[in-house]
Parts: sequence; C-alpha cells; structure tokens
Amino acid sequence: MSTTPSKAAKDAPSAKPCLVFELETIAFNGSQAIYEALETVFKTRGFQLTPEIFIRFNLTRPTPRALNRMTTALAINSSGIEAMSAEIAQQWPKKLAQTKAVPAVVKLLGDAARQGIPLGAITGCPADPAAQDLIKALALKAEVALVNLPAANGNGRPRPEAWTKLAHQMQAAPAQCVALANSAVTAQAAIMAGMHAVAIPDGFSVFQDFGGTDMVFEKPASLPLAEIMALAAPVTKA
Repeated sequence: MSTTPSKAAKDAPSAKPCLVFELETIAFNGSQAIYEALETVFKTRGFQLTPEIFIRFNLTRPTPRALNRMTTALAINSSGIEAMSAEIAQQWPKKLAQTKAVPAVVKLLGDAARQGIPLGAITGCPADPAAQDLIKALALKAEVALVNLPAANGNGRPRPEAWTKLAHQMQAAPAQCVALANSAVTAQAAIMAGMHAVAIPDGFSVFQDFGGTDMVFEKPASLPLAEIMALAAPVTKA
C-alpha cells in the first residue's frame, strides 16, 4: 500500500481551528458592568440611566462620540464629555472585577483548552492588566492570545481588522477561526473578516439581528464545543 500523501493532504492547513471571543462581554457579563459604571457616573450629574437609553445610544461601548449623541438627543448638558468618559473608564474595570464569569462559556473555553484548541480574545478593557486579570479568573490553564481594542477607538466594537489581527497573531487564517460574539456589530465584523460567527447575546443585545451568523445561543446552560468547532473544519482553500 502506498504511503505517499495525497494532494489534498499536502494542501490541508496545518493549524488547528481556533476559538476566539470578546473577553469581557462573552466570558463575563461585561455589558451589565458597563451599565452599572454609567449609572454611577450619571447619577452624580443628576441623570437616571435606563436600559432603553443604554441600548438606543449604543452605550455598551461608551465612547465620547456615543455619549455626545446621547446628551445632545436628550437635551442633557453635554459639557465635560471628556471628563465623563474618563470617570467611566475608571469605574468600568472596578465593576467588571466584581462580575462573575459566565459558567457555560467558562466550561466551553476550559474544554477547548484541554483539547488543545488555540484560544484568542479581543478586549476593550482600558488597561491591559485588567484584561489579564480577567483571563486569570477564567483559570483556563492555557495561553490566550490577546488583542486590545481601547473603547475610545471608533465605536468601541471590534471591526474586521481587529479580528484579522487576532487571527494573524495566532498564525491562523480567519476561516480557521470561530468567533463568539455578543453583539450583531461584532458578529458581522467577524464574518466580514472571514471568520465563522456564533452569537451569545445578553439581555442588552438579545433583540438584535444576528442574521448571517452560524449559530445563536440565548442564555445557554451549556455550549456544544464539538458542534461549534466543526464550523471551521475542514478548512479548504478559496
């Protein structure tokens, strides 16, 4: 029997399918932490935040631009937006540090780590130590590639370039990556980058349109690792 590899075997990529995710909004209930940070800052200015306002003005990433749109639309005194952004940036990591990890996601990532599946994450944490603390809290016993996306950049949500950068850092093609996304914007960015996308919305994003994603899990008690990773295998050249 011949042992000469077939052409298909020679052309197959050597890298394993990768699992990538938004760190603070997938592994943790980061949207709630941001909401509480905003609520604290707004109260000092005599304004009561509501979930409707939070969602309508895309405050899951409270960039100065998003804050300015909100204060203008609601006729709130918009002076000191930069100072407000700075206060939120200080409050957010504190609230995030008090947030527990999402059990179903922790189990999924832990199972992936034990199976040797490469892991990568995108974070919007204002400072790298905060992101590293979150990764440590997951106790994955595996290295996690990390791309930092400061909340002040753009609309604060990962764009296709951020996912592409993460794939490159992991030495993988985007098509070899399955992205766990919390919002429709992030899921679409991963798809545009050439990745497969699995949506795990929270209470603030559950009503968004996740059309185009491979799978959507709402409040999952468990997540099927084999089924999720099968989205990226086998990988064929375009």
